[in-house]
Amino acid sequence: MTSISSRQTVRVEVSPALLRWACRRAGVESGAVAKRFPRFAEWERGETQPTLRQVEEFARFTRTAVGYLFLREPPEETVPIPDFRTVADRRLRRPSPDLLDTIFLCQERQYWYREYAAASGEAACRLVGMLRRTDGPVAAAAQLREALRFDLEERAECPTWTEALRSFRDRCEAAGALVMTSGIVGNSTRRKLDPTEFSGFALSDPLAPLVFVNGADAKAAQLFTLAHEMAHVALDETALSDSPLEQEPDHEVERWCSRVAAEFLVPLDEVRENYDARIGLRETLRRLAAIQGERARRAAPAPGRGPGVRFDLPGTVGGRNRTRARFHRRRRFLRHPGLARRTPIRARSRREHPGGPIHLCGGVSAARHSPGGDLPKDGGRAARPRQENGGRRVRTAVR
Repeated sequence: MTSISSRQTVRVEVSPALLRWACRRAGVESGAVAKRFPRFAEWERGETQPTLRQVEEFARFTRTAVGYLFLREPPEETVPIPDFRTVADRRLRRPSPDLLDTIFLCQERQYWYREYAAASGEAACRLVGMLRRTDGPVAAAAQLREALRFDLEERAECPTWTEALRSFRDRCEAAGALVMTSGIVGNSTRRKLDPTEFSGFALSDPLAPLVFVNGADAKAAQLFTLAHEMAHVALDETALSDSPLEQEPDHEVERWCSRVAAEFLVPLDEVRENYDARIGLRETLRRLAAIQGERARRAAPAPGRGPGVRFDLPGTVGGRNRTRARFHRRRRFLRHPGLARRTPIRARSRREHPGGPIHLCGGVSAARHSPGGDLPKDGGRAARPRQENGGRRVRTAVR
């Protein structure tokens, strides 16, 4: 199993098949592994064995449990919840480590909240099991809309997809469901979720129903996914879904939940009322978006009478996003070293200095100097301005 050389280097025996399985599981190419581990090709051929420390580093690099690498053959990993992601009645590829870790993390959080709700004596969530698959999509969507209190008038007050998604999520949480949205695994910004692998999943439970929405997807798709997963919760079923918008799912349960979600978001009666066969379905959808936008404009307060909301059609990059972009451009402008002296910067704190007060704002410093003073080449980041002292310029550190 292990061998110890004269230098006390511990080498362990790892099957080459397990090394290749770990790379395929993580979706990492052999070239990328070879850059990190120069002797990886020799490990694959069985010419040499890695050290214990190298095995641990390889496991972290491929996001694999260390114990898996000491098995005799690669394990068969399956999703711990019902997987409805099918194409032509065939299951998709093996789950990625990001998907599995996300499910396990949500299960841990659900278990914790279930114990807390039971200890606190909270009542069961009324949404769980309120629907049956024998119910028609129109009737089921009407019941779900009434239970969540999220109808067309409520959505009319949301000028953007982001606002509509936030309002919908708040209504689901107010009804007793745990809604989690993220585009990464846990807190790791380097592990981004793939929206083509899954769009969301639902973990049904009488006390703590949980819905996870893939935040890496578009806002409109997230809105549909949340409605789709809430339909799973209303059926009291746990499921992993991809819920594509462009095609109808093959699985019967997925197809029913997608129809309920579509009816929930866009009632068929509303489409029939505004549908005109002469202009086609695409133009009808644009008319519906315009009607929704007009409702949002009417719901927004008039200028000077309230906070005000800039209206933009759902799916467009509008007012607040542009304002935020201008803010970040302005912030980069202020942080430019060459403009530190002539740009007024609002200080968060102030430290007195013989050459004048030094203003610190967001990690960038600027100084008011005596005549002839100058900033260092680093733009004042170190807060060490040059100062006249007996005809010589010296650096004075701020302590």
